[in-house]
Amino acid sequence: MEKIKKSHSFSKSLIRMPSKIGSALFVLFLIVIVGLFLSKNILPASAAACVPPATIYGTDTMSVSAPTTGTYNVWIRMLAPTATSNSIMLQVDSSSCFNAGGSTSIPTNSWTWVNYQNGSSSQVMQIALTSGSHSLQLIGTTQGVEIDNILLLSDPNCVPTGNGSNCTTNQPAPTAPTNVTATANSPTSVTLNWAASTDAGGPGLGGYYVFRGGTKIATVSSSTTSYIDNSVVGATSYSYTIQAFDSSATPSVSPASTAANITTPAAKPSTPTGVTANAVGATSVSLSWTASTDVGGPGLAGYYILRGGTKIATVGVTTSYTDNTAAAN
Repeated sequence: MEKIKKSHSFSKSLIRMPSKIGSALFVLFLIVIVGLFLSKNILPASAAACVPPATIYGTDTMSVSAPTTGTYNVWIRMLAPTATSNSIMLQVDSSSCFNAGGSTSIPTNSWTWVNYQNGSSSQVMQIALTSGSHSLQLIGTTQGVEIDNILLLSDPNCVPTGNGSNCTTNQPAPTAPTNVTATANSPTSVTLNWAASTDAGGPGLGGYYVFRGGTKIATVSSSTTSYIDNSVVGATSYSYTIQAFDSSATPSVSPASTAANITTPAAKPSTPTGVTANAVGATSVSLSWTASTDVGGPGLAGYYILRGGTKIATVGVTTSYTDNTAAAN
């Protein structure tokens, strides 16, 4: 049977499990279409909801979306603390249950991929899913067990290694974001907007990288199609591009979007404050003030001195001036 060249995965999510299952524990669900069927002994999930033990060491639930109807083979990467704490329940749609692992052959304190249930390596886990949304729930049945990866694969020939990326590689990249626009809100702020990318045939959109002048300045989630850059300065030209990435362990990245170019408006210095005037002679007046700032601008250059609305002097970056042309009373 010919193998489909590009695998297809769906709904990658990160879940933190309660501490009773394992400290700093994350679970990654990837469901991958590759298109071959298992030819060895299969034991499907029990056609009923899981019946948890009296003591439960944490639970977690999430939703996934199957792209097509099919049969999927279940792999769980497990860290067993002891030879007897080495199993966990996986419930699908509150109607199917796997008691994954449970064999003394599972190494202790070593991440191990397990694809069987009820303690028997001959009872390979497999589940039939219709296209659309499904609920997955992990139920901790033995203390200290950690799970950091779950793969549901339609390719029975793929045996996960490492983080399982060998079964989820060669994903097609997302499409490039389109309609990227840049709007200057102020001398120090630019808002970017774009049309969402798609990831047909891939594991699902993971998010976007934001680049300014070719340098990545931000990463945003897949649900976001805008970004505000508050690190710009006034009277300066900028060029922005966006790239989408997918949710695989080693993300596939889209081509860069068409650049959106913007020039920020010039920033204005703040108004000097605390201005005082003191007569120091019949025709001399001493002025002083609190310095202005030029946030977002090229930097303060100096001050204009006005008397009666008429400019009489220009000074540098100082905070005082003496007017020796005042008329005596």
